[in-house]
Amino acid sequence: MEEPAVSVLKRAVELDSASRFQESLVCYQEGIALLLEVLKATKDEKKKVHYRDKIKGYMNRAEDIKKYLQKEKEGMKL
Repeated sequence: MEEPAVSVLKRAVELDSASRFQESLVCYQEGIALLLEVLKATKDEKKKVHYRDKIKGYMNRAEDIKKYLQKEKEGMKL
């Protein structure tokens, strides 16, 4: 279960680095959802803390991208 999440999130970071923000946002959202499933299935407390930290970081980046895309969209309307 962890492997698909890692794969999707790696793709999100690659797209993010390439300034393909719309696509990276979709991958971040999908990867976060997968990682949440992994978190739910995990019994080890250390791993849970690790996953929560990762999820938090990816969520923050996804929010930043959302805000950027919203501003860009509003700028086009003017």
